[in-house]
Amino acid sequence: MVEIRFGEHTVLLNEGESVLDGCLRNGLHIPHGCKSGACQSCMLIADEGNIPVTAQKGLKNTEKDLRYFLSCQCIPQNTLHIRQANQMQDIQHSRVLAHGLINKTVLQLRLEPVFTYKPGQYLNIWQKVDNEKTECVRSYSIASVPEIDDFIELHIKIIDSGKFSQWAKNHLRIGDTLQLQGPLGQCFYAAENPEQPLLLIGVGTGLAPLIGIARDALQKGHSGKIDLIHAAREAHSFYLQNELGNLVRDYPQFNITYVCQADDQTAASASPYRVNGDVYAYVKQHFPSTKGMKVYVCGAASFVRKISKQVFLSGASSRDIHADSFLPCS
Repeated sequence: MVEIRFGEHTVLLNEGESVLDGCLRNGLHIPHGCKSGACQSCMLIADEGNIPVTAQKGLKNTEKDLRYFLSCQCIPQNTLHIRQANQMQDIQHSRVLAHGLINKTVLQLRLEPVFTYKPGQYLNIWQKVDNEKTECVRSYSIASVPEIDDFIELHIKIIDSGKFSQWAKNHLRIGDTLQLQGPLGQCFYAAENPEQPLLLIGVGTGLAPLIGIARDALQKGHSGKIDLIHAAREAHSFYLQNELGNLVRDYPQFNITYVCQADDQTAASASPYRVNGDVYAYVKQHFPSTKGMKVYVCGAASFVRKISKQVFLSGASSRDIHADSFLPCS
């Protein structure tokens, strides 16, 4: 008999019995529908153990990388430690390793790595600010790459009325401890096709997950063309330009373009990678067909919806469009 460990429960599967049927037989609640793998409502995550190939048939590559599987199609040959796909991770305590502004409105925060993650995923910070009784929760995308960096890097947009961002800028110090929950999200690089062109489009601190994804793809040997487009209203909002310029220098397949909405000819001429204009028009002009591309879109929710629709109508498959929407918080 194969053993399944689900939280505090242990399930012994009968010969040829699926994980779903075994759990249901033992009175455990697993959402499910068709039991044929089509509806995907019985998806679980295996933290330990070998997942049969048939249990991941039809899933996205990002879901496979996160060890999602269809419990109705999973007849394992070894012990599995499993959990619900929507189950939140435990809160971890992480020390602040570095803290400083990288432009007038973006705080770069580097934290002690306390969990395994993929560049482009995000985490939640649970923190009491200004002596409040209730905890303030904020989500931030991860810009670092674990195989390269010995820290977790976040880019926090400083908002004048932002409760957490103002606290982080003015009161957080190196050595302080933050409560992290993660990693979360499926916006990350999956190395299934190293020759596939990648198109990365972000606005503002949407650059954070994109620079992580780009560096991750390059260090994993991605040989296809990688185009990163960073858009902003004004030129002073761009950041990490030296780091991105180094990637252009070191990797011929990588290209960066800054699209500045403000009509600032001085700013446009200040960098060989910078243009003035509208990011939607720029993408339409320079990428009239996105067929066969994998596209990553990050930034404000309205921007993500509009540009995702645009690249889909230009030919990108919905399975190849990965998005990370930033929602405003006070």
